[in-house]
Amino acid sequence: MVILDEKGRLFGKLNIIDLLVLIVLLYGLYWGGTKIITKYFVHPKFDSYVVVLRAENVNPEIIEGIHIGDKLVERSGTVIGTVIKPEPALKDSMVYVQTREGLIVESVQPKLKDMDITVEVKTPEGTRVKYNTNNMLVGSRLEYDFVSEGMMGIHVKALCVSINKAGN
Repeated sequence: MVILDEKGRLFGKLNIIDLLVLIVLLYGLYWGGTKIITKYFVHPKFDSYVVVLRAENVNPEIIEGIHIGDKLVERSGTVIGTVIKPEPALKDSMVYVQTREGLIVESVQPKLKDMDITVEVKTPEGTRVKYNTNNMLVGSRLEYDFVSEGMMGIHVKALCVSINKAGN
């Protein structure tokens, strides 16, 4: 049995160029069909997480600009969460200073405050909370913008204090 005959047909029935065109067409139909089906018929499920971020040594004016419903935006411009606490919790900002005796002690910073901001973050079911392309972990330092309607945004460097699944 001959695989290619003198006319270039596969098994004497199908031209090899026609076979390649047919494979490309079938692949294109498969790819397009999966895109259409996933866009219009598959509804992804999301997990909801409550994340507490602590912005350290921040001016009180910045704190007053963050309200419930403001969006949490990462550097790429992707909205990843929404502020859910009515107002951020203010705490005295603690800094370390050196005394005349050379000891390092903790002291209250008189002008700056620390604030805890509680944010709800939704992620596709079964995935972790992400910051840019990295997993968000407790103790990691992050840079975010908080944006509300009609506002350019407030840029904050924050420490991730806790991540809990909503409802737990």
